[in-house]
Amino acid sequence: MRPTPSSCSLPEGTILLGRFYFGKERVYGRFTEARIPSGESYKICMELYDGFTLGMTLEEGSTTDRPLIAGIGNVRAMRRFGVDEAFSRIELAAEPGGEVPRVCMLPELGALFVFDSPLLPGGVEVQARERFVDVSVGTRSFTVIAPADLQTGERFKVVARFADGVTPGAPPSSWWVIRHGPRGR
Repeated sequence: MRPTPSSCSLPEGTILLGRFYFGKERVYGRFTEARIPSGESYKICMELYDGFTLGMTLEEGSTTDRPLIAGIGNVRAMRRFGVDEAFSRIELAAEPGGEVPRVCMLPELGALFVFDSPLLPGGVEVQARERFVDVSVGTRSFTVIAPADLQTGERFKVVARFADGVTPGAPPSSWWVIRHGPRGR
């Protein structure tokens, strides 16, 4: 991956090294090393974006061995991968019984969840929904705004059901929204 001069302060010709992760319709990239033209290497933390959308759309016929991507992606610097970044990607378990993912939040801040598959109407359930300032559900996304009195360790289970029949798990996919530590970590 080669960043453009406008995407970061790395010199033109810098090569980024990292890993690609494949979703159903998108490829996601996390880059951990930058090799600048002088030969020096630096530890970095950057992710692949298509405009303001995390990852890039895979074209028809793509495989993990031969991904087909139209256009040029951008990269964005992150403080770290995981719960502390502006955008995180979690994979919902394809098999029941696996570890249930956690998404950390801070009081009075929101979280946006965007899915590769469309949701069923009424397909999002948030435990203790009345505790949240707002819960808004769209066709492929939903947002939640945490209450001001969210306590460290307090958790709420979220369940999603998808309209296309490829719900990544049976029973429906689920994860925890949790206040974890004083800074949301």
